[in-house]
Amino acid sequence: MKFPQTELGHLAEFRNGVNFVVADRGVVAKIVGVGEFRDHAEISDFDKLPEIQLRSHLSIDDELRDGDLLFVRSNGSKNLIGRCMVVKQPPKGITFSGFTIRARLNTSVVLPEYVALLFQGGALNRQMTFAGGGNGNISNLNQDLLASVKIGLPSLSLQQAIVDAAKSWDAAVGLVERLISAKQIKLQTMVSRAIAVRKKNGRLVEHWPLLRADQIFQS
Repeated sequence: MKFPQTELGHLAEFRNGVNFVVADRGVVAKIVGVGEFRDHAEISDFDKLPEIQLRSHLSIDDELRDGDLLFVRSNGSKNLIGRCMVVKQPPKGITFSGFTIRARLNTSVVLPEYVALLFQGGALNRQMTFAGGGNGNISNLNQDLLASVKIGLPSLSLQQAIVDAAKSWDAAVGLVERLISAKQIKLQTMVSRAIAVRKKNGRLVEHWPLLRADQIFQS
């Protein structure tokens, strides 16, 4: 099924992040940096963000809003460049690093969570690589390149269904990962008990015989 496509530049306006130096003193703000980008597609916990000081108050454009999209613009790891996440209900005084680009949607025909999900999937990153004339990962993202990325636009109801399905998959994957981790811990405990020398009051209670590998296997 094909959907109408629109360049991201027709759906959003962009702004590079805030640059600062450690010596700056004045207004305290919290900043979202590249370190906050993970495998998830949104950020909603801002309590542990690092604080910075700026010489002046944040402008309206430099302060993050609900639904803003953040992209990694530059980083030592090329795999992180182009990574995207959506900002969910930030408090006042939250800004974004100069190594990132903020996209603010100016239309209601697309959901920010849907856009973030597309970038998480990697297909749009490959589109950006092709547009940038490279054969591998892009080494630096800019606003023009980001604006040229084409977004498929299904109906809002279908966009929401796609987002909901992805969240369900993420929850299922998280459950499986926790089960695997629990099984590994249980196995390690069983192995430790199997080879342990049990003592009580300094006297041997139980000791299973231990064999060298060459006593079990033929090379």
